[in-house]
Amino acid sequence: MAAAIDPELLEAFLAESSDGLEQSERWLLDLERQPHNEGALRGLVQLFHTLKGAAAAVGLSDVATHLHYGESLLQDVFSDTVEI
Repeated sequence: MAAAIDPELLEAFLAESSDGLEQSERWLLDLERQPHNEGALRGLVQLFHTLKGAAAAVGLSDVATHLHYGESLLQDVFSDTVEI
């Protein structure tokens, strides 16, 4: 049986993730125009990292897992392990 999620923590996570999605859209548009924009890429990595921790703290383990995969992919792009 899954643990109950605290409604106040969930509300805080949703607010933080909503703000993060707006910022990520700006960074993704920047990357579309300038694929090697390190600032935008670093911002996305940090955002995924922050949201991953927040999701785990709230009890959203599946969301945290997906954010971990996304963060790892972005880190690979940043380290030139994956070509953009």
